[in-house]
Amino acid sequence: MTYHEKWNFLQRYRWLDHMIQDHLALSAHWRSRAEQMTAHYGVAGQSPDSPGFPAALEKVLELEQQIETETEELKALYQVIHQSLQQLPDPREAMVLKERFLLGYSFEKIAQRMHYDVSYIHRLKKGGINHLQLSMFVHKSCDTIKAGKFGPRESQHT
Repeated sequence: MTYHEKWNFLQRYRWLDHMIQDHLALSAHWRSRAEQMTAHYGVAGQSPDSPGFPAALEKVLELEQQIETETEELKALYQVIHQSLQQLPDPREAMVLKERFLLGYSFEKIAQRMHYDVSYIHRLKKGGINHLQLSMFVHKSCDTIKAGKFGPRESQHT
């Protein structure tokens, strides 16, 4: 992957964390709806008035499964990025990339927190991105991500 591709990929790191949480909440919501519908259906029995009820319950269960599948894909992608950051040779590079891309800190705030000059933080960021070893999973997922399935569109980096 090129530097620019890695940068764009890292831009999604923080977004992935939020998206995983959103997917888990959505899955719990649909699971709750399915349980409510099942309980209601069990008490009411099958009546000729509600022929669509079994289909609605089936759709809820199908949505829950789809959400769980997407959540697992997001978690796997997040884990690849996280492991890649942990394997960087310089822990300062990893810290800069985590604080920038996961926590969303500005380079100025990172410099202040680490007691370095902002220009040195930029060098650490560049070195970290250059040293980043992303697995083949990331390569396969790049097309999916660029297509918009797992993140916002590419942005310009500074």
